[in-house]
Formats: sequence, C-alpha cells, structure tokens
Amino acid sequence: MVEEDRYHIKALVSQVPVIDIPKKTPAVIEKPIRAAFSMLWSDRGAAANKLRISVERILDHFEVPVRSERGGGCH
Repeated sequence: MVEEDRYHIKALVSQVPVIDIPKKTPAVIEKPIRAAFSMLWSDRGAAANKLRISVERILDHFEVPVRSERGGGCH
C-alpha cells in the first residue's frame, strides 16, 4: 500500500489584478489598490475600504479641498 498525504485548500490569497494601474501612479495610491486585489475574493467589504482609501489619496494628490467653501464636507 502506498501512503499519500492529502492537502485541502482552506484559503487562497491572490493579487489577481482586476484593473491596470498606470505606471506613474504614486505608491501611496497604488498600495491600497493592490491590497484590494488580494481581499476581493474573501472580504469584499475590506476590499471596498481599500479602494475608498485610494480614492481619498487621489483627491489629496490633486489637492481637492477636504471642506467646501460653505463649510460642508467634500471628501
């Protein structure tokens, strides 16, 4: 009789790029996007939060005001 080891995959973490990230993208914006790729299949909420962080950093990069002139929130 031949002895076999069997393995069962319980989790898979993969950074399958869902979108292309431009080469000139600042690292501070790119890093959470890449983190979202690895979370997409296991925790969509966490992946969405990483994308939200990237959007906020894009707004910061382009110096979009955090507050509007009327005092309301912008981002």
